[in-house]
Amino acid sequence: MENKEYLEAVSKNNQALIDITASKDNWFGFLRIMGNNFGLPLEAQLAVWKQDQSAIAAMSEADWIKYGYGFNSEKEILVVSGSNTVSYYLIDDVIPSETARNIPIWSVDKKDYSVLSSVIASRIHLNQNKSLPETIHELALKASYESEIKCKALYSDSIKGIVLQRCGIEFDCNFNFSGIPLSDFMSMLYQLNKVNRVIIRTLQTYYKENNKCVIYTFDNEKTNSYNQSINTVK
Repeated sequence: MENKEYLEAVSKNNQALIDITASKDNWFGFLRIMGNNFGLPLEAQLAVWKQDQSAIAAMSEADWIKYGYGFNSEKEILVVSGSNTVSYYLIDDVIPSETARNIPIWSVDKKDYSVLSSVIASRIHLNQNKSLPETIHELALKASYESEIKCKALYSDSIKGIVLQRCGIEFDCNFNFSGIPLSDFMSMLYQLNKVNRVIIRTLQTYYKENNKCVIYTFDNEKTNSYNQSINTVK
């Protein structure tokens, strides 16, 4: 993590950082946002969490336009990164044009647990032939052991929280935030998002390559009600 990123996060996301650690439910909610939106930078994930803790997908305004979508400008999520301000929108707040590309959505099927365990194990060089929860547990321990993160217990438990939730597997843990300096916590968050991207993208790739995604269905009634407020895609 670069010092610039850390300073930006401290100055612009301080309240969000306080909020996500205020309770176990808040932290679980933020881990869920990370898993659902693994492609976003940390600052955007924090902003999305503040907007909607159940958000399944969000992208920048530029990416939505590239995919052929308009948006309800009243639902804009502004994220400040360096000298730039980037607008993000949740998938529920965009409107497809006639030429919009489909948005594939995937969720883990219990029938895939065995193969997903092998996929993850192969990706990060773990022992094969273990259950999915066991593989995720080993993944978290390996990542923690190989990292220079100081709050290793929180880091390991958070990795498990992200991946297990994304796989639809129940997980409970009493996360301990006490006594962790802000600089160490920020280092952990950035590293956590790197691991998150590797593992969740690995799962997504499996579902895409095996044609197991579903196409997100937009609410026609809601779309019609937005007709007067959207910015038309050009």
